[in-house]
Order: sequence, then C-alpha cells, then structure tokens
Amino acid sequence: MTAGVGIDLVKVSRVQRLLSGHNKHLTKIFTLAEIEYCQNKPHQFQHLAARLAVKEAVVKALGTGWVGGLSGQI
Repeated sequence: MTAGVGIDLVKVSRVQRLLSGHNKHLTKIFTLAEIEYCQNKPHQFQHLAARLAVKEAVVKALGTGWVGGLSGQI
C-alpha cells in the first residue's frame, strides 16, 4: 500500500557549501565508496546531492528519519 508520493530535491550549492572542507560530514552521510566515486566526477557535488536526495527519500519512506538510521531496515 502506498501512503504517499513525493519528490526530494537538494540544492547542489547547499551540498557544496556544507561539504566543502568538512570531510567529517562526508563520512557521516556517504560511504567511502560513494565519496570516491563522486570525487572522480567533473561535477562531484551534483552527484553527492543526488545521492543525498535519494537517502532522504528512503528515510522518509521508512519513517525512521536520519536519527533512526537505516541499520536493520534494508
């Protein structure tokens, strides 16, 4: 049963501002493999923003929020 449908958008400039020079934030949100993959792209912050939007959508759909995490859910 689908309870709702939505779209998650993340501003690339916001992700760039939040993550530039703050590598500790990167590892709290992304896996090392995701970071490496995105850093090798010409527009790395667009790739990171897209991944963040997906992660936000998943935690909303699961109803756990970021605090609840994903462990044991997937």
